[in-house]
Amino acid sequence: MPGLESASAIIPTVMALPKSYRSPGRTRRSGARPYRERIVPHWFVEAPSDHGHDDRCDVKNPPDDGNAEINVSFNGGAIIPHVSVQLLFWGNQWTQQNVSPSIGSVISAIQKILAGSYMSALGQYGIGPGTLSGATIITWPNPPNPFFADDWHNLIWDLIDNDTFPRPDSPDARNFYSFVLPPEVNFNDPNAVGAHGSPGDYDFPSAYDRVWAGWVMNDGRLDTVTRRFSHELVEACTDPEDDGWTIDGRSPPLDEIADVCLKTLGKVNGIAVQGYWSQRDRACIIPTGTLPLGGVSGVPTLIQSRFGNKGNFELVTPMASGGLAHYWRNNDNPLAPWFGPIRFGQEAGRFEAVGMIQSNFGDPGNLEVVGRIADRLVFFWRGSAPAARWSAPIPIIADGVPIAGVTGNPVLIQSRRGDKGNFELVTPMASGGLAHYWRNNDDPAIPWHGPTIFGQELGIVGSISLIEKKFGNPGNLELVAGVGTNIEFLWRDSGPEFARKGPIPIAAKGISPVLAQSRFGAMGKFEILTIEPSSTPDGGIVHYWRNDDDSSPPWSEPTVFGRDPARQRPIESLTFIQSNFANPGNLEVIVRIGDQFVFFWRDSGPAFNWNGPIAVTAGS
Repeated sequence: MPGLESASAIIPTVMALPKSYRSPGRTRRSGARPYRERIVPHWFVEAPSDHGHDDRCDVKNPPDDGNAEINVSFNGGAIIPHVSVQLLFWGNQWTQQNVSPSIGSVISAIQKILAGSYMSALGQYGIGPGTLSGATIITWPNPPNPFFADDWHNLIWDLIDNDTFPRPDSPDARNFYSFVLPPEVNFNDPNAVGAHGSPGDYDFPSAYDRVWAGWVMNDGRLDTVTRRFSHELVEACTDPEDDGWTIDGRSPPLDEIADVCLKTLGKVNGIAVQGYWSQRDRACIIPTGTLPLGGVSGVPTLIQSRFGNKGNFELVTPMASGGLAHYWRNNDNPLAPWFGPIRFGQEAGRFEAVGMIQSNFGDPGNLEVVGRIADRLVFFWRGSAPAARWSAPIPIIADGVPIAGVTGNPVLIQSRRGDKGNFELVTPMASGGLAHYWRNNDDPAIPWHGPTIFGQELGIVGSISLIEKKFGNPGNLELVAGVGTNIEFLWRDSGPEFARKGPIPIAAKGISPVLAQSRFGAMGKFEILTIEPSSTPDGGIVHYWRNDDDSSPPWSEPTVFGRDPARQRPIESLTFIQSNFANPGNLEVIVRIGDQFVFFWRDSGPAFNWNGPIAVTAGS
């Protein structure tokens, strides 16, 4: 296949539709909302190639019309949080050796746009990085020259009807189909060089009777193709169905976030792109670098998910401006870059703390979050598919009563109790002690039950950490509680009595202790990290561990790391996991200092060295 030497992993398939599937002149309509084609005007690509910008700095320009009062609003409709792009090279010209640009160069460039920093600032609109799911050369039918809207609308549905691609029968099964035209094939509107939209199908009446698709024209230059693609990409992700993020006071089809930035051009990782409007920056931007994760607050939660081959790191944190932010680290990339933020929950207010798991609902598993706002708890979840997005906040109601009167940090786990595995939720109470709630995941109504109040003798508990012990049937619930600078241990057996033991003081001191059961030793060690009980900013992190292979397991002497005499603010919260890096796994730690995060990690041995701090950065 011509020009595939520069492609990265994805080799396009070649196909021709049977002529019986082609119905020229057929117009498909959903019978619901009128389809509106979003056109990119021709003149914008005639601007200078990069306005003097390169890969070394972010491009930030005023809007092209100079209007500083631009405001972007969400209309409550569809977005594409994690876009999956299917490239469609339309026409048998793409099988020729001298086609320009080469198919391989287009594939490689679009992979860099999707996985690099270009999309990072879309996190403010709930959009994360994307992936290229595949590429297909369609050798028949050839595009008419000029082609019309009906031609590409019908073709995408013909491909779906022919079972080349899945029907969009749920949000989780949807691709964004992007046609790339052969050189010098034109649209019937001479002023248009690209478009995106959601062509409907009257033969498929459902809530998802529209596909997300678009096209870009090709003048033979790779830079032109990628600029036009980048424009359609960001607008399709933020407004695929005319009811997502749009610019206030502007009329379609020029009311989306790339339409006011047509002259903001630059390169990211050597790939030519067009800028888009950032409500956060009040400017047209092209994100080309990374910045520290800023504006964070409260108590975050880190997990290693089952997304990706290696398992991504997923980090959810309260934001000082309100709502929550989701960041993730791509552990399949040798550079392990962080991406985000994906903002959600702003309508609920300002959160103080969050707890998160990846459940066994969905494949590979939904992300499930409990957050505390003032003295009440709310629930969020996000599906497993690339197009999944975070739910709206859901009040947690247990046995008919909303959960309220709480303080500290809630902790959520999925236990091994029940066929599906119950959710177990423990939270400190403002009146003192702790409350245990649980959700019966074997019941189709997934009801919450509780509370069971315990540990009142502790008084006001500042923070807690909860695990289910990995040994036993199905396993004890084990908990550490921070009361001032003291650390207390409590546990509940696996039944049938569900007897509770403790509190038992641990010979350890610290603030905001976090407990994990590691894979060191035959039984697995208990590992505690806690903030050094010091009022000075240079205080570090204290590590304790318990040898559970010992019949009378003692707690270790403390190991302190992360002290910094130059630090201006103290460590305020932390979260940690044991990852699958090395054998049996490194300890990975995120700590919050002020409104930013830093990262530490400890190897699996034999040296067991602590490394860091490393500033946690994501795309700007």
